[in-house]
Amino acid sequence: NTQTVRISYPLSGSELRTTTGRQITLIGVKTPFYSPAPSVPSKPGGMQAYSFLNTLVRAKEVKLEFDPALPSRGRDTWAYVYLKDGTLLNAAILEAGLGKLDAAKPFGKLAELEERETKARAEKRGLWQAP
Repeated sequence: NTQTVRISYPLSGSELRTTTGRQITLIGVKTPFYSPAPSVPSKPGGMQAYSFLNTLVRAKEVKLEFDPALPSRGRDTWAYVYLKDGTLLNAAILEAGLGKLDAAKPFGKLAELEERETKARAEKRGLWQAP
């Protein structure tokens, strides 16, 4: 089950807003908190994850793939997000080390996303860099 949507802008490093106002949450990805408001401090790495998403999806069409294990509720939609070139955005964020795997609930692409996070850890990317 897939759908093509246009993204207005990212809300954070793991959430997107579509041009219709729908909120998309990336399945299996948790990124550090980010706030555009100067009075609200972001967590380390939050701005980098937001900027990564912003560069890739702002004002662009993406394909959403839904997972039956994670049904959407209300305005919040859980999805795998694919760029036009076929890149799975959920995996790209983890591989870049800009987020951590969120496996609180089982989902279909868990093994693939786990592999991407493991690669980022091994290569000490992003959040996994030595202090």
